[in-house]
Amino acid sequence: ELARTLFDECADTAPTDPFVLETLARFHDQNSEPEVATRIIQTAAAAMPDDLALQLLHFRRVFDHGEQGKALALLVETSKHFDSVASWSALASVYRSMRRNEDALAAIEKTLALSPVSNPQLLFTQADILIDVGELDQARSIAEGLDHDTYAHRIRGRILLISGVPAAALDEFD
Repeated sequence: ELARTLFDECADTAPTDPFVLETLARFHDQNSEPEVATRIIQTAAAAMPDDLALQLLHFRRVFDHGEQGKALALLVETSKHFDSVASWSALASVYRSMRRNEDALAAIEKTLALSPVSNPQLLFTQADILIDVGELDQARSIAEGLDHDTYAHRIRGRILLISGVPAAALDEFD
């Protein structure tokens, strides 16, 4: 009971702090009160619509608790609202995890368009997704333009592997 009182005080003191909210959520989840945790996070996200960290925390909470469709709609709206590298990158990552490669490609392309600098990791991700959708020539072209050797080798290796040349792929991976 003392723990509950302390956690309630934390919630009152820092009702929109993502770290505090995650800690509160774990506490409520461990005490078989997931609906309390969800409500706390949802309330915080609604109170701070311009806080990306809270919106992503809210998305993750809904997603992890079995409401993927609702969560995805939240994340799409969040991405449109913030229109930032971080928001679109998060959406691309979720689409990839769901194997929605065409949607992931659109989201990573939006991320790249918003990125103020050429980011090798984002370009690698784009090339990786292009391989997933069968656009091997485009992926190869990105790999050739990458300054980051490791990423370029991994992309070329995946292309070779998919193309049925495993020995050459292994050479690229080495």
